[in-house]
Amino acid sequence: MSNEKPIACHGCGKDNHSVYFSGNIHSLSAEEIEAWLKSIEAPPFVHVNKSIDHGINNVRYGVVHCNTYEDTCVFFHKMKLKKYFGPSETVMKFSEAREFRSKKLIEYREINPQSSTITSTFSSTSSISSSTSSTLIASSASMISTSSIPMTTLKPSSDQSKNDTPIPVTDLTQIPSKKQKLEIDCLECAKLNNQIDSLKSKVISLQDELVTAQKKIIAYQDLIVESQKK
Repeated sequence: MSNEKPIACHGCGKDNHSVYFSGNIHSLSAEEIEAWLKSIEAPPFVHVNKSIDHGINNVRYGVVHCNTYEDTCVFFHKMKLKKYFGPSETVMKFSEAREFRSKKLIEYREINPQSSTITSTFSSTSSISSSTSSTLIASSASMISTSSIPMTTLKPSSDQSKNDTPIPVTDLTQIPSKKQKLEIDCLECAKLNNQIDSLKSKVISLQDELVTAQKKIIAYQDLIVESQKK
């Protein structure tokens, strides 16, 4: 009995993570087909699923499971529509698998094999990077706690103190604010209004004097006319 642990497969139970194959492979087991696929450097896959009828390898078809849909597409487009000569003088061919319910042929997109490899290895890489980062954080914390960092105080040199010139500082309290400016403007406006009112009153009084003078002139003219009649 083999001591190897079974590999976890994310393609089991997912129809679009499978690629169908068939041929005169009734005498081959799933393990033999897996070993043969690895020997010909087939694209990444997890395992081969080949049924056994009454304990005998007399089934002429099976499926290859992949972890991701991207890996499945890469595997299909690399292996499709070709006759492969397998072990024990067998011939097999890879084609589309079918959906579980509708029995329709699965569509496999054209995908860059490099991006598929990155996708399939992302989960393991992320777990390794997270554990590595936690280790680095712990080691950094211990280094900081055990090491002492000398602190130095910088003092200005004598030359610098001699060359320093005082910078004039404006007293902000002497600068009027917007509110104060408005109040000043209002006071000036009030003074101007008072001057205008006084000028208006003077003009009115002069107009009254002018009217009085005109009346006197008219009266004198009437007297002159009457004296001439006599």
